[in-house]
Amino acid sequence: MKRAILILTTLIITFSVSAQTITYLGVPLSGNINEFTKKLAFKGTKVNKAISNQLEDGAIAFDVTLFSYPCFGYVEYNTSTRNVFEGVLMFQISSTLKEFTDFVDYWSNQINDKYSKGIFTCDYEEDEYNSLPADHYTIYSTSNNKRIGDIYLYMKIVEYSKASDRGKFMFHVMYLNNEAPSFEEQMKDLY
Repeated sequence: MKRAILILTTLIITFSVSAQTITYLGVPLSGNINEFTKKLAFKGTKVNKAISNQLEDGAIAFDVTLFSYPCFGYVEYNTSTRNVFEGVLMFQISSTLKEFTDFVDYWSNQINDKYSKGIFTCDYEEDEYNSLPADHYTIYSTSNNKRIGDIYLYMKIVEYSKASDRGKFMFHVMYLNNEAPSFEEQMKDLY
């Protein structure tokens, strides 16, 4: 009986720890890059070796289709620990401005629905660091109020004709877990 209780307790603790992370394409954004890649492959997302070979060390590209939109996806990981810390999706969408804003609103609603209930709490603010219009969500665990990561939504009009009310729009979603370098650390690498 004690053994059964111990196993059950272990399962509950394991579930609680694994559930308290941001997900990327339905897979928790955490742990070793090899295991993470296997989990994505199990869900049908394949590594794009040609693009991955062109990226810097610590990044892998994936072929992704979401909501019938082909998009560029990649994950970054720490080359020392091999743990993932960032997942990115980039779309180029041809649509009307209304369809595009509805698409962005859908993502915002999904984030709020997923991370503002139960074991998560979600703080929203407009991003002040980027010239593109952006939304920034910081995700915390409700059990210990520890920050588990951030999600950014970036939007940009690539080309747009008011006469036809159609254009090309860029949509960029970035997921970072609590192992990700801070914004200031990332900027040091660029400048």
